[in-house]
Amino acid sequence: MCYKELCEKDVICAEDLRIVGRVCDMELDERKGIIISIRVRPRRHLCPFLFGEGDIRIPFCHIRKIGPDIILVDL
Repeated sequence: MCYKELCEKDVICAEDLRIVGRVCDMELDERKGIIISIRVRPRRHLCPFLFGEGDIRIPFCHIRKIGPDIILVDL
């Protein structure tokens, strides 16, 4: 899977099935060659820069499943 494909998926909270947002960045460990976390941009407002919302950091171990359309996570 390419990074671009990952960013096109909705991130869904497994607990209440709400849409958290979409992947906007990833944190990598270059020495170990692993993904540490993903950063998700929330979808709460049309203009997040006006409301001061920051990205949500989700550790890679909290990702339950990466499917064809969504990423299911534990928050």
